[in-house]
Amino acid sequence: MSQSANGPTVTLNPAFLQEIKESNVKLWNDFDALRQLCDTPLMPLTAIRQLVPVLLQVRDGLSLQFALEDSCGYFLGPADVVHRLASRAAAARAAHGSLYLLLSELCEQAEDLQYRGPTEPDLAVLLAGAQEFALRLLEHEQEEAALIALAYDDQLR
Repeated sequence: MSQSANGPTVTLNPAFLQEIKESNVKLWNDFDALRQLCDTPLMPLTAIRQLVPVLLQVRDGLSLQFALEDSCGYFLGPADVVHRLASRAAAARAAHGSLYLLLSELCEQAEDLQYRGPTEPDLAVLLAGAQEFALRLLEHEQEEAALIALAYDDQLR
């Protein structure tokens, strides 16, 4: 939801958003494990056996992370309260859906490959998708970190 003259404005609670991010250590450890797997050359069968559980753990952790961020880190304020971060906050919040969908699709692909038996080309496509997801999530986290910093700055003014 974005800023409008008739509807609510998306804004954020920087303290809650930052605390949510800092408290989910397991998610970030699983995410690091995923990134390492993407960079480690392994035989397809070994790679898929290691990749599937890590992808599923990241998906489950990210589901909880985004739910907490959406319910406690972002909130809707009155339309007459125009916040300079409103459009960026709305875009960051909206990105949760597309990131989660991309990760869910990767999980399905990985489980399918595990069931069918992975080939090198199929595994290369899956790993490229996982790397693209990792890059997009890192960019998203950088944007949210910038929003947190700007919101704190606004509070100090």
